[in-house]
Amino acid sequence: MRHRIETHLLARMAAEARFIDGLSRNPDDTLALVDANGAAVIIEGTCTLLGNTPTESQVLRLAEWLEARDHHEIPFHTENLPGVFPEAEAYSSVASGLLAMSISQLHPSYVLWFRPEVVETVTWGGDPTKTMHGGRINPRKSFEDWREQVRGHSVPWTPAALETVRSLSNAITGIVLRKAEEMAALTEELRRSNRELEAFSYSVSHDLRAPFRHIVGYAELLKEETDTSNPLARRYLDTIIESAFSAGRLVDDLLNFS
Repeated sequence: MRHRIETHLLARMAAEARFIDGLSRNPDDTLALVDANGAAVIIEGTCTLLGNTPTESQVLRLAEWLEARDHHEIPFHTENLPGVFPEAEAYSSVASGLLAMSISQLHPSYVLWFRPEVVETVTWGGDPTKTMHGGRINPRKSFEDWREQVRGHSVPWTPAALETVRSLSNAITGIVLRKAEEMAALTEELRRSNRELEAFSYSVSHDLRAPFRHIVGYAELLKEETDTSNPLARRYLDTIIESAFSAGRLVDDLLNFS
């Protein structure tokens, strides 16, 4: 079941422009993957909440705490979050259990899964706060059942859930590497296109500008040779010169655009 969900999520992630959106856009599968009641996807300074979770500010603060820890435990998990992060006491009802997967080596980006508090009643063989009378234990009283409520704990994360997250993390690494290769290929294609554009710009500059300069130059010479008594001919030459200048400006604009 977990393998099917993981495969489905990975297919969705691979199809997204931003791969991690495959998790946030499929909340049911993201939660069912590890039997969580809530989840949060934190990447590029944004936080997407799924299901029952702490507030966005609380989740971001939790991510800061995770980032400051030593990353020796992958994935990080606890069934008693308030016990290791006291601030979590404020939202233990929705997040006493935490399973965290880092998705970046460069930025504080995580997928967090939450489980709510499960209040248990623990029965002890006698009240440990009772004192002995006269240095001897009273068997009738000291071994009476004594009950204590244990709070701030969730249902433990199973080894299967932890292995699923490790598998997902490795698969995400593969997606990231593949997308990096695609980006490198696109970058090389862009370089090639830029080289072609530079060659085109040179061709436009050389092959179009020169004829326009010739048109202007010879029109100016012809204008000097034209009889001043023929205003119509001079107007025609002025129009040729102005049109050649306009065409030259269009070539300059084209080069600036390219």
